Amino acid sequence: QADRGFWQGAAVLTAMVSAAYLLPTETGASALVSTCQKFRAIGLNKEHVPDEVLMNDYFRRNALAGYNVLLASPAFYFLWHLTHNAGFSTSLVRSITGSVRIVPFLTVLYGGCAVTLPMMTGALMARGQKYEEAQSNATAGLMLSGVAMLEALVELRG
Repeated sequence: QADRGFWQGAAVLTAMVSAAYLLPTETGASALVSTCQKFRAIGLNKEHVPDEVLMNDYFRRNALAGYNVLLASPAFYFLWHLTHNAGFSTSLVRSITGSVRIVPFLTVLYGGCAVTLPMMTGALMARGQKYEEAQSNATAGLMLSGVAMLEALVELRG
């Protein structure tokens, strides 16, 4: 299905890959520093979540999670369509189009997690929890709030 969702996903994926490969490293570093400053401006305490932790535990980890889902999606969609009697060639095409269709939703979903989780962790640390406990509780709280179901719906979109 090369519908509107496919073309939107292709545009977002092209923009992200182009930015990753064409922008100078200094521009990416500057964007990360600017993003950390925005988190500080909205109230995330640097003592609770230092910049390095913010970049590695939240930005990088969520970007990699989205990337891993995107890499696994073709196999999922291929097997889904193959088991539903779509035929080999149709399953192959739908494995690609389905994966591309979910790119905008994965971007919003994992981007939202990268924003929400450090804020929740900081709030729990302000209440006296240690970092590891606060991070674990924030993640569990976010997953139980419906994010896991939302991710399943994103996969069904493809």
